[in-house]
Amino acid sequence: MENNSQAQTQIQSQNKINPDSPTSIIEAMLPVEQDSKKMQYISYRASGFSVEEACQMVPCHQKSVSRWRDSDPWFNKLDTEGMSDLRDRVGNKFLMNQFNRNMQMFLQLDFNILLKAHSDPTSMTEFEQVYLGKVRNMYSAQQLAIISQIFDPKKGLDKTFDFSKLTMTIRRERDTLEIHAEE
Repeated sequence: MENNSQAQTQIQSQNKINPDSPTSIIEAMLPVEQDSKKMQYISYRASGFSVEEACQMVPCHQKSVSRWRDSDPWFNKLDTEGMSDLRDRVGNKFLMNQFNRNMQMFLQLDFNILLKAHSDPTSMTEFEQVYLGKVRNMYSAQQLAIISQIFDPKKGLDKTFDFSKLTMTIRRERDTLEIHAEE
């Protein structure tokens, strides 16, 4: 019985998803399964990192990258002449995918803390109380109006998401609301 429990624990730990790892996102977008460090390296390169920066992020040595290029024609082509195409095809999708994954985790955390605050506020930890105070500002009528305006289908928002545009729109809306409030 104890061996079964140990085996189940081992299987569960092998199947855990590491949400901080870009590898799982990139692997889902590329047609070939590769070595984990290679995929991490390629994911950073596809996101705009230089060879040196990608090596630092993985971490791996540039000699390893040279070895991978020499021993793996697919990797060599992808990392050299195919990188521009890969960045066009995968880079923005990768970043959006990672942004969406992180946003999902934040929304889940928000939900869990809001639910606890609603159902059993006396059991909240100090961290949860501080977090609740900060997250409360994100669920205001002003924030809803901004998000509604950004994603209004009548305004013909194109299907590609532009984080810079979102940030600038939120900033302009906030400035506009502050100006109107002072009048």
